[in-house]
Amino acid sequence: IAALPLPELYGDDTLIYLWTIQKYLPTAMEIIRGWQAGYRYTMVWVKDGGYHVMGQPQGNCEFVVVAAHGKPKPMDTKALNMAFYAPRAGHSVKPGGVLCHVVAGGAGAAAGYVQPAGNRGF
Repeated sequence: IAALPLPELYGDDTLIYLWTIQKYLPTAMEIIRGWQAGYRYTMVWVKDGGYHVMGQPQGNCEFVVVAAHGKPKPMDTKALNMAFYAPRAGHSVKPGGVLCHVVAGGAGAAAGYVQPAGNRGF
């Protein structure tokens, strides 16, 4: 995913939504920098259960790192919460509620989402 030419694909003045898990948060930040984008904030999906690594807390959340390339127009963030709850629907299946958060924030149809083939998302 780091090799995707995001600046070329989306151009200037774009918000970028990068999905990740706790283990890969540092890598996600490196990818954002590699895309020449500026970090804005991180949204948190709280879910029932999740992966569990011995000696660590249960991974019952995932993250959407939001960054900006260029100067996207200001968003109406009053309706946008940093954290949201949605039940799990299967391995690697992301909740459709994230799209509602993105649209509520003003990104509308311009928002893109990369997910492995065969998995449902938005």
